[in-house]
Amino acid sequence: MWCQDEKNCVIFTGYCCENTFGKKIQMDPNSIQRKDGAITPVKLQIYNISFSAHADFRETSEFIEKLHPKNVILVHGFKQRMFELKNELQKKYKGEIKFFSPENCAG
Repeated sequence: MWCQDEKNCVIFTGYCCENTFGKKIQMDPNSIQRKDGAITPVKLQIYNISFSAHADFRETSEFIEKLHPKNVILVHGFKQRMFELKNELQKKYKGEIKFFSPENCAG
C-alpha cells in the first residue's frame, strides 16, 4: 500500500530473517510480490540502520521522537510484548502516530 510513493520510507533496524517480507525487500528493493501474486514496483526509500532489537520502551520512544513518522510498524518480539509496547506508544503519542503490529507474514 505504501511502497509506490517515494515520500514513504522503510527503516530496517537490524537483521531480517530469510523468507520474511523484510528480507525480500532488502534483496530486491525494486519490486515486491503482493499476497495476490501481483508484482508491484517499489519506489519508497529504504534504509538499514543499527538499532538494538532489545531496546526498551524509553529507547524505542526516543528513536520515534527523533524521526517524527506518521506510521510505525512493530514487527520484532513476542506477540504479547508487542501488543503491550504498541498500547503504551499509542498512549504516549495520542493519535499523532499510527502504530501497527501485524502477524509475522513469513513464507
